[in-house]
Amino acid sequence: MLARNELPQQLTLLLSHPRVLKVGRLVNADLGYLQRASHSPYPFVGGLDLAKFAKDRHVVPNAQCSLSDLCAVLLKK
Repeated sequence: MLARNELPQQLTLLLSHPRVLKVGRLVNADLGYLQRASHSPYPFVGGLDLAKFAKDRHVVPNAQCSLSDLCAVLLKK
């Protein structure tokens, strides 16, 4: 799909819908890459970075941690 610089219309609508959360680590960078690579006229929005979310809730001291670090902290491993 992306090799042809296009995404299915349903996926483009999902990625551009502001009320649909896209959750992950550094997810906004991924959304930006997908938007540019697919030449979408719509901004891909609604990203929630788990590290920043955890920092804001005082789960981790800073947002410079990996997804595996977050899992280890939450699972006490």
